[in-house]
Amino acid sequence: SAVADADIKNYDTQDNKNPFYRLKTEMGASPSELVFDGGIMSVGDYAFYDLDGVKAINIPSKVTEIGDSAFENCLSVTEITLPDGLLTIGSKAFFNISFSDPNAPNSLFFVDIPESVTTVGAEAFGNCNKLYYVAYPDGLSVDTAGIPAEVFKLKYRTLASDSTKVEVTEIIP
Repeated sequence: SAVADADIKNYDTQDNKNPFYRLKTEMGASPSELVFDGGIMSVGDYAFYDLDGVKAINIPSKVTEIGDSAFENCLSVTEITLPDGLLTIGSKAFFNISFSDPNAPNSLFFVDIPESVTTVGAEAFGNCNKLYYVAYPDGLSVDTAGIPAEVFKLKYRTLASDSTKVEVTEIIP
């Protein structure tokens, strides 16, 4: 496990100061789990780039921004949980995540973009070849998010009378 306990700053892919990439290099393998402290409010650019052993990404509830390429090339991810309150998903934030589970090779994977999100960067979900459904709020543009053409896109809105229920307003095959 790798523990992140402060806001995670921006890095560059060639930046040998990125502690998580250095950890991978020193261990000879990527950690399989990322544990975030609840106080983190942002995940910087390239913060977890190329950590190909990580299985699940569960972003803490206080995070409002996920930077460019923050989880790009995290090839083993089978689950992404995004918090209510998240505002921005950067370009290529989840690019090239295979959503491939060797224990369940025929699984279909789902990402729910919270209603609070106002910006999804270019290719944010590009090359995610096992992604099957993406749910996103009505009014959010995901045209450039790189969601593969075969992915079902579900537009939704929260029902005013019951904030735990949503109405699917459009299904785009």
